[in-house]
Amino acid sequence: DVYKRQTGFRAAAGIIAPSRNVLASVEGVISLPDTPKIVLPNSLACAPLDVLASTLPERRILFVGRADYLKGADTVLDAFARLSETHPGATLTFVGPDRGIEQPDGSKLSMSQALAKLPDQARANIHYTGPLSREEVASLRTTHAIALIASRYENLNYTLLEAMAAGQSIVSTAVGGPAEVLTDGKTALMVPPGDAGQMATALQRLLEDPALTQHLGEAARTQVERDFSPRMVATQTADFIEGILNTLRA
Repeated sequence: DVYKRQTGFRAAAGIIAPSRNVLASVEGVISLPDTPKIVLPNSLACAPLDVLASTLPERRILFVGRADYLKGADTVLDAFARLSETHPGATLTFVGPDRGIEQPDGSKLSMSQALAKLPDQARANIHYTGPLSREEVASLRTTHAIALIASRYENLNYTLLEAMAAGQSIVSTAVGGPAEVLTDGKTALMVPPGDAGQMATALQRLLEDPALTQHLGEAARTQVERDFSPRMVATQTADFIEGILNTLRA
């Protein structure tokens, strides 16, 4: 309960949060003690790449996430249906477990039901895989130039970092961790959560502008190598802990 969590935080000599958004959210619920605090992101080791995904001539779209409301599955399907009206050759690979997409009346649509409601053109170009292993997802990233993140809320998740590491061009909702990491027009195209129209427009820009697609993928790869390497995060963590220990010894 809240009391136990407050007791745990008050006993801590320092607090580490994975994003500013998470730290602010906790502070909005629990009165945190006046102890050192730091935001340290998740780290990711970037494997060498033969080709950045964003440079692929076929700009296929990949979505990795649960088929539910929080991850924005409804927005993804709506946006792709709109995109298919102007780009009937566009393709979407949807990877993730089917948790049911919540509807305004409280009911849920399964992925098969949600897909059945789409126009024929859009439905024909969506490949729903269900859940896949991390290795299988990594392989898909090498064949899809564009990564789509549609969450209505998100921490600083590995889905984002892995897309950046693969050099994919990213369209993401401007929420939580992604909004802290990505810069619209420089490392991604950012759209409001739940806005299928703006998401479709962003995807259309990438399909029609190979230079922009490549630029965003290259910039994202550079950023994740620079800011999220295990050595960088480990060094910052060690420095933070060392500072706390020095204070306690004084």
